Amino acid sequence: RILGEMRTHRDTLVEQALLVSTELIRVAILWGEMWHEALEQAYRRYFFYEQQGVDEMLSVLQPLAQKLEDGASTANERSFVNAYGADLNAALEHCRQFSRGGSESLLQLVWERFYSVLRQLGRELQETKSLQLEHVSPELLRAHKLELAVPGTYHASREVIAIERFGQTIKVMN
Repeated sequence: RILGEMRTHRDTLVEQALLVSTELIRVAILWGEMWHEALEQAYRRYFFYEQQGVDEMLSVLQPLAQKLEDGASTANERSFVNAYGADLNAALEHCRQFSRGGSESLLQLVWERFYSVLRQLGRELQETKSLQLEHVSPELLRAHKLELAVPGTYHASREVIAIERFGQTIKVMN
């Protein structure tokens, strides 16, 4: 309701705020990081919950499996799918087969694939020192001369210090 009201007066500002917030989240939590965290969490749930472990594991992985199915929208996401998509999809299919009454041996195949991806992602994340905005959020790279204030600079009694543009490279802080 509030956003709707704001749109009637400052539609461009609202659209810019939505774009920037959505894209900053995309940049802050890349698919590799999401999958690494989810696989670690799924591993813990699988082994902690015993009989319910597969359901717990799948509940963690399902939202990311849906992202894979929906498809990549940036070069970074396409690169992730090219590197890990086959292993992840194969493991997820083994999970579905197990859930439909498959044998326990399927879970061995699941964790062989998932663990391989987890190890590779761990190394990759440690080695990442910077990101090129064109690969992780071309939308932010194209955004320029925004009405949106630079965070932390807005004061009602002063002129707005607006975002001019975003830099091409983002430094990763581990």
